[in-house]
Amino acid sequence: MFVHEANSAGHLAAILVRRLFPELFGSANLRFSYNWYGGWLRKKQKLDPVHAGVVKAYVCRFHPEVKSEDAWNCSVVPKVNELLRRMEKNRTSVVMQLPSPETQQTLTAVLLPPTSTIQMPPMSCVYSTPSVMGW
Repeated sequence: MFVHEANSAGHLAAILVRRLFPELFGSANLRFSYNWYGGWLRKKQKLDPVHAGVVKAYVCRFHPEVKSEDAWNCSVVPKVNELLRRMEKNRTSVVMQLPSPETQQTLTAVLLPPTSTIQMPPMSCVYSTPSVMGW
């Protein structure tokens, strides 16, 4: 069950909001128009009180330390609001095809000069001691 996936009260609340409000996370991205209490700067709408009450009841059942309103506002509401305002992470993996050994050898020869032509500056020029700098 998803309760065991959560590592904190806020994380559990975010999982429950995603499950109880699937319409907010569809292609219309309605979640950007909502937050826990509504209002604020962008005139966002308040989450449905019935569903929000269910979220709070479940979270308080598994994490009794957030039953007080102050603890709820400090640890759970910011996580839910962050879920509602953040862009969706693209979780698809990118598969890259490695070049053939011949192509790899050609790229190395073109991009990297021979090691004998690389000259490093003396260490005293790169790193100055505090006495030289006047510190």
